[in-house]
Amino acid sequence: MNLTRSRRCFLNLVTVTALGAVGAACGVKGPLYFPDEAETQKKKDQQKDKDKEKTSQRQTVGEVSTLG
Repeated sequence: MNLTRSRRCFLNLVTVTALGAVGAACGVKGPLYFPDEAETQKKKDQQKDKDKEKTSQRQTVGEVSTLG
């Protein structure tokens, strides 16, 4: 009877430990590698160019009123 109780406690401990490890690993996210700095800088420059294009196409209030 004592042997059965100790086995049950041991199995419960193993189960809780395994579930805790799986649960802790679920929230870990991020890149699997470190991207090159040149690659990330190139992407940032492209995004800045896109932002500049968006803002350069806007018309001021004076231009809109004279066109209409």
